[in-house]
Amino acid sequence: MTAKRALAASAGTVQDVLAEVRAHGYRVTPQRQLILETIYSSRGHLTADEILRAVRRRFAGINLSTVYRNLEMLEQLGLICHAHLGHTPGMYHPSERREHQHLVCRRCSAIEEIGVEPLVPVSTAVRKEKGFQIDLTHFALFGTCRHCLEAG
Repeated sequence: MTAKRALAASAGTVQDVLAEVRAHGYRVTPQRQLILETIYSSRGHLTADEILRAVRRRFAGINLSTVYRNLEMLEQLGLICHAHLGHTPGMYHPSERREHQHLVCRRCSAIEEIGVEPLVPVSTAVRKEKGFQIDLTHFALFGTCRHCLEAG
């Protein structure tokens, strides 16, 4: 699957994503479907433990190793993304059409996404000065969110 195809599928419905899973020769098990439904309905970032707890409400027999195996496969297919946002467990979210960074508030732990465009000048400067190409798709920026700043 091309990256564009994965991103197009992931931007659709859970059924579109499940069709991609099938197209790659994988079975759509109840566990796999519930994991995808959980991630795509969250509209946020979830840890594997959070995904496990949500899926267990509907499928009590699932275990953490099953969740991790499925997360790894879904990430390899480009259907979900995995990010480490500081000193936290890895977090998972749906793949999207646009590349983005995560803004993490040190006060309230809120996570907001921002496109990579504002960081391109920084990447260009680092490349010019150090000969180092930054991967703008795999890191988090830490600071204080607007809500916390306004609250004082």
